[in-house]
Amino acid sequence: MTSIDFFKRIPLFHNLTAAELQNLQAIFLEREYKKNQVIFIEEETGQYMYIVKYGEVKVLQTTPDGRENILAIHGPGDTFGELSLLDNETTPATVVAMEDCKIISISKQHFEAVLMKNAQVVESLLTILCRKLRDSWKTIQILKFNDAETRLKHVLMSLARVDGQWEADEVLISTKITHQDLAEIAGTSRETISRIISKLQTQKMLKIRAHKFVLVGHDRWKNVQP
Repeated sequence: MTSIDFFKRIPLFHNLTAAELQNLQAIFLEREYKKNQVIFIEEETGQYMYIVKYGEVKVLQTTPDGRENILAIHGPGDTFGELSLLDNETTPATVVAMEDCKIISISKQHFEAVLMKNAQVVESLLTILCRKLRDSWKTIQILKFNDAETRLKHVLMSLARVDGQWEADEVLISTKITHQDLAEIAGTSRETISRIISKLQTQKMLKIRAHKFVLVGHDRWKNVQP
């Protein structure tokens, strides 16, 4: 059973008491997914909302020419799938495990009968959806830049702001992300991303530490606004 402390850290539930969270655990189902396993597919009718317990997942859409664009990355404590439960529409994206992970699901029945009857949960849900809307707007703004290097810099800075560990003049991006993932977010090819990363490394603006990206020099990145 997942600990109460874990759920208190989730924005959707942080206003609830320990007793309320204890009662809610009866509606949670846990399932493990392997790396690259699909959690649900685009245009699937949503019957669950999900919470990432550990690991990371990516939300992606496939373009008419077969390319995959990453719309978002969710890590521990993040929720997804709730929009389909609210409007009864099909899911507009596919969600895939980026690494081995454990996902908690809540059925539509329990979502409506339990969560939506709690005013504090509803208030938190509205805040979460507003944040996701703003994140989507930022992604659209990033893709408006004509050159791939500018788009990549904005993607890296966005990841740093959401999941960065700031120390001295560097920020470590905790999200485990590959060149291909970055290409799918920035709307370009993996080869182009690899070339730009090499350039940023030569310019000493970027380092790779334990397979994670590190932005170097606050003054050189501060003007990159996602």
